[in-house]
Amino acid sequence: MVADREESLNANLSGKHYLTSLDLRFESCEHDITPASHLAMEILDGLRPSRTLEELKISNYPLSTFPDWMGQLRYIRCVYIRN
Repeated sequence: MVADREESLNANLSGKHYLTSLDLRFESCEHDITPASHLAMEILDGLRPSRTLEELKISNYPLSTFPDWMGQLRYIRCVYIRN
């Protein structure tokens, strides 16, 4: 479990080039601009994986905007986003 942006950055997913699949699950919260949804954006931004990631799954993410790194994944084959 990641509690804040600092913890997400400490995970150093961008340095884990062997990582090919990532499944991120957010705790359910209201789908609007709240402190919890702002925190979710900060955490997702900090969990930037290596650009070699092939599969990304995101569940219960409360916003419809995503970090820029999602458009920079070179080898991505599948992206699943569920609310």
